[in-house]
Amino acid sequence: MSNWHQSYARLQEYISQHPEIEITINGSCIPGEVREEFFRLFDVVRSDFVREAFPAQLKEAEVAGRAFLAAEKEAISCLKLKEVKIEQNLRWFLQDPVDGLRRRLFDPLFDLLRGALDAEGFEKTSTRIAEDLIQRYAHRSYAHWATLSLIPLLSPDSAHVVPIKDETIDPYLTTEGRQGRFTETIPDLATPEWLFLDASQYVPLLVPKIICHSAMLDTFVALRNGFHSVDYHAYELFKTIKTKQWHDLEDLRRRYGPHHLWPDIGLYLDSNPDELRIVADYQHALWPEIIVDVMEAPDWYESGGLEIVRLHYEVLRPRLGSFVVYREALPETAIPQGSQAQATETGDEMAPAPEEDTTTRLLRELPESIHLLSVGYDSTRLGPIIEALAKSRPGPKQSAG
Repeated sequence: MSNWHQSYARLQEYISQHPEIEITINGSCIPGEVREEFFRLFDVVRSDFVREAFPAQLKEAEVAGRAFLAAEKEAISCLKLKEVKIEQNLRWFLQDPVDGLRRRLFDPLFDLLRGALDAEGFEKTSTRIAEDLIQRYAHRSYAHWATLSLIPLLSPDSAHVVPIKDETIDPYLTTEGRQGRFTETIPDLATPEWLFLDASQYVPLLVPKIICHSAMLDTFVALRNGFHSVDYHAYELFKTIKTKQWHDLEDLRRRYGPHHLWPDIGLYLDSNPDELRIVADYQHALWPEIIVDVMEAPDWYESGGLEIVRLHYEVLRPRLGSFVVYREALPETAIPQGSQAQATETGDEMAPAPEEDTTTRLLRELPESIHLLSVGYDSTRLGPIIEALAKSRPGPKQSAG
């Protein structure tokens, strides 16, 4: 008998010993005098199932959590913030992966107790829920780690935020056909107290998560993660932001479709922080200096990751190039001989290319401006991104054509 079955048997025994506990298909009643012990046993069942079903994933999550918390602490220190804010469910997962996963198994276990599921149904339902959470949390936690880890490398000596209002409860944003019909004023800069890595999908404009002055680069750097489309036009955009270069999002949507346009991280430079107050509105997206795609899955290069990287590069055409930050080094069999990828992974001299499979060919055919970084959780390996920024300063406005 598995651990979770044993702990479930103890929970059932406790319920049978306390007939005042009523759990039926129509509802439940757990009196106060038995509630604490009931839910202690209830939590043990969920925890045992998670530990038993996902041992390898939990170990990876523990590593991710330690890395995130360390990067968060350093970013808070160098920006003099009160807190980094992320979705509470993700924080629970990073602080305690077992606790973060078991919380979402509350309903399946009650369904098992009331007979709506049998043991096999509980396992299937809980496994599906947990696998989905692990996949989403793994990507977001690694992207958040990379975002936070870039900040100290910039040697920031001051910082700003753009306090955009949250329109979550605005009924216009939940009504079809409203996109692009309204305008929103671009807010002025403010002194940051918090860094919001996870934000509402309903803000009217997309603004940087942080704008910091880099002592190393002697210019301002705006950083954005968590891209998504917005529904408002920026009021008098070209009168308010006078020097920047923009992508026409309507043209990009027409050419590439409405989905998968955005990378994980965008970096933007200017000597004037006021010029960096907006990243995108309904129709325009700020031309990035650098974009970063973050790949946490070991097989990212075989499961569509290369196509996504190429698409983001083609769509946004970052002025200083694109970087792919990934957690696990590429296997030698996947690295094309004589390629930029091989030089990044191994440092070897270029050699003639042998017969290669499709993945190897796609890696070899990546544009030279797409740089592969095998980083793991070593923030110093993000250095080439900062070095690329250092090679350029904001220049004159260029044609978007």
